[in-house]
Amino acid sequence: MRFPVPSILFAMALVALSLPRFLAANAALAGNAAIAELEAGREPGRHGMERAGSSRRNALFWLDDDRYLSELASVELTNLRNEAGEAGRGAAAATAVDLARSAVSRAPGEADAWYLLALAAATAGMPDLAAGTIEGSYTAAPFHPQLRFSRVHLGLLLAGKLSADARAGLRREMDEVLDTEPLRLAGLIESAGLAEAAQSIVASTSPRKPSALRPAD
Repeated sequence: MRFPVPSILFAMALVALSLPRFLAANAALAGNAAIAELEAGREPGRHGMERAGSSRRNALFWLDDDRYLSELASVELTNLRNEAGEAGRGAAAATAVDLARSAVSRAPGEADAWYLLALAAATAGMPDLAAGTIEGSYTAAPFHPQLRFSRVHLGLLLAGKLSADARAGLRREMDEVLDTEPLRLAGLIESAGLAEAAQSIVASTSPRKPSALRPAD
């Protein structure tokens, strides 16, 4: 039985396109559990972090994929927080920021990528870059259910550096969070010592509606 040449070529093209994706997914398997731990806000331990990083580098060898790149940036950012020595922190900071920049350049419409760059920059001691990029996160998604508390926390830490647009974005998200989980927002502000920053945002922006965060007259 003979198959038409176009059909054979089409089948070969499908294999060529799917093979890198299959190889990348297979390479990523070793670190998937550790990545899931990171996404849940838990650290998987030293060996888990090593598996997470190496698996994402191996996956990127086979497939240039935005998700693997963002996950690798998240791993490097966690490494940055954990590095003991100044030299180690400096190297981890440069890697985390570079990876996060790449994620933003490839997916400029993704609020998560902008937030990751802002967090990496803030952790690396680059508050001006962090303030500018958290504004990019708000531009991409004015309210983000998965990022809302993380963004409010980071935004308040950077309050003195934020532009008027970024302060307005932070205020809108604070108001949204106030609607849904007011006690959690109050706990975050109190536990992190951010009451003064929160009041400065409230005082300098217009509310979406009357805010419980505004001090009484």
